Order: sequence, then structure tokens, then C-alpha cells
Amino acid sequence: MVYICHSEYASSPYIAVRARNVLFTAITRSRAWVRLCGIGDGMSELIDELQRVKTNSYRLAFNVPTELELQKIRKIHRDKSDSEIAKQRDAVRNLNQLVLMAESGDLPIEAIPDDLKKRLESLLEASNDSE
Repeated sequence: MVYICHSEYASSPYIAVRARNVLFTAITRSRAWVRLCGIGDGMSELIDELQRVKTNSYRLAFNVPTELELQKIRKIHRDKSDSEIAKQRDAVRNLNQLVLMAESGDLPIEAIPDDLKKRLESLLEASNDSE
């Protein structure tokens, strides 16, 4: 029996490709039964994915991305240095904190500078247009 600990690592949003490759390699190199062990939301996502494979008679089914989708995937999921990952994680955490404060009323929307709101709107619109 092979136990793969910290399997939720494969759902890490900042290193998804590398993390999934590590998990896939660990599973396929085993010459015995494999047990995936982990905790949290990442593990729940992995369990859901494994359940879909089981429901599909243990056959993997996925859509082959178009060239445009591949470009987007490569941009989002490229290998990043540890400092890039930390920087992105901090930025998302800070943005999440800003949104939570605005939602709770701790930070009035009017306190957010207009130029920052316009830049965020522009980024979100551009992101929606590219999808």
C-alpha cells in the first residue's frame, strides 16, 4: 500500500500544473494500491474529480483546448518562482480583504479611489472580453 500525503496540494491554484504532475507521477509510479490523504477544500475538489472518473468507468474524459484556450492556460498556469507565487497569493489575499471590508461596510466604497475602481473595472471587462 502506498500512501500519498498532502494530496490536496494538487488543487493549489498557484502551481496547479506542477502540483498535478507531481500527484499523477506518484500515482502512476506505484506498483501497489494507492491511498490519497489530505484535508480541506483542495482535497474535496480532488475527491469530486476522482468520483467523476469512477462514475465514468475509470475513464478520463476531458475537452481538448483550442489554441486560444491553450494560450490562456499557459499564461495562468506557467511555472512560477516561489517569490512570484508568494506575491500573487498576497495580492489575492489583500484583494479579498478589500472586498470583504467593502461588503461588511467597514470600508465604504466611496473610500476606494475612483482611478483604482476604473482600473479594476477595465481589467475585469478586458478579462471578460477575452473569454
